[in-house]
Amino acid sequence: KKNMTQLGQITFVSNQLNDVQSLYTDLEEHGAQVSLISAQELDLLADTSPDIIIIGADTKGIWQDMPSTELSQLFENHKLIGFGRGGEALFFHLGLELGSSMGSKNPQVIVEHSELLCSPLSISNNLVEVYQPSEAYVLGVFDGFNSKENGSLANSGFEGIAHFQRGHHHWPIARQGNYVLWGFDSPTDQMTDAGRQLFVNLLAHHKARPSVPLSQARKQPEYIKPGLLSDDLTERYNKSVWNFQVNQVGQIRADLWWHPVDQELALVLNGPGQVGFYARVDGTSPQVIVFDVEEKHLARGTDWCISVVCFGFGCIGCEEMGCDLINFKLQLEFERKNS
Repeated sequence: KKNMTQLGQITFVSNQLNDVQSLYTDLEEHGAQVSLISAQELDLLADTSPDIIIIGADTKGIWQDMPSTELSQLFENHKLIGFGRGGEALFFHLGLELGSSMGSKNPQVIVEHSELLCSPLSISNNLVEVYQPSEAYVLGVFDGFNSKENGSLANSGFEGIAHFQRGHHHWPIARQGNYVLWGFDSPTDQMTDAGRQLFVNLLAHHKARPSVPLSQARKQPEYIKPGLLSDDLTERYNKSVWNFQVNQVGQIRADLWWHPVDQELALVLNGPGQVGFYARVDGTSPQVIVFDVEEKHLARGTDWCISVVCFGFGCIGCEEMGCDLINFKLQLEFERKNS
């Protein structure tokens, strides 16, 4: 075995051994002590004494069936690397910014952290094709076009490590405290040599970093009250998001109108306990969402968000639709249900 004991004890959480077997074997060859448990065996996690836990992409459907409080207690002080949609789903239920991503099929990334290119393994170029070209889905966390400095995206609640080659604001490799999104969904036998080297370097550096528990890593949202909101969208700032809270059964109503009226926008409502949106409408001005909040929603949490997005510019693979500025107004209301 190669002398790379700095990788330590690695525990895979996956129900599909074939999807992770290649990387499992590779890490053992680099000196790691590797364990594998299924997502139904999380009670065995502490027995493996992991330095880092790797969450398999196949675990997506597992986390929604577990209470968020239980997940938070389980992973509060562990370091995690989450693969693809399994990692995204877990991070969503842990309340992390890493749990909200956009997709691409391009496995090439530009690594912004130079130390990940030189130790413990040497990688010749910061443009890395991580997986073999395929139809696999790759997730990238959107930074909201906040300014960054030395790869840090603190204003977005996470730290960008590597972004898409043609999507500088989408980060398929990103960190938030103890938690790293490795946004690739493909089986690990499709990783390139350079991709494997990058993953080994990421493991080593993530293990060596000071620990940041989950309770400290979460970005605390700023909540708005119902009322009239207004903002602009541009090619550089193509998305506006507001967080709000709902504590009672009732009805959310969001009315959106904008200029130019023939520019298509998306109005998206997200809520507790669900990775995907609760409601979404797309089209020309105006648009409206009406959504009934029931007891089952309140049992999952109280945090909601409403987003206005122009997918006509600023997104991966999309061409600008010829509009430089979109002015919009959003009337957000909540009507309590009479008991």
